[in-house]
Amino acid sequence: DDHIATGPLLDCQNCAKTPYRYPGLPRDGKGSPVAAYTGMTWSGFRPSDDQCQYGYLVPANMFAVVALEYTTELATQLWDDPDTAHK
Repeated sequence: DDHIATGPLLDCQNCAKTPYRYPGLPRDGKGSPVAAYTGMTWSGFRPSDDQCQYGYLVPANMFAVVALEYTTELATQLWDDPDTAHK
């Protein structure tokens, strides 16, 4: 069975709560600090594997929005699962 992840997402507001660290990033592997909540997904690296100076990689967030819209469409039209479509 496939399972959809549930629970809180680990974003920059929750960096202190996650055990994940990436060698080479500032702040002992947690990346550059972010002062404001944006609702976007934090990124430590670009697709080219270069380190991000700023944690919010806008093109990656735009791609995520499109992918989530496709998932909503699949959940509604193919899986007949309106609960998943609204998450």
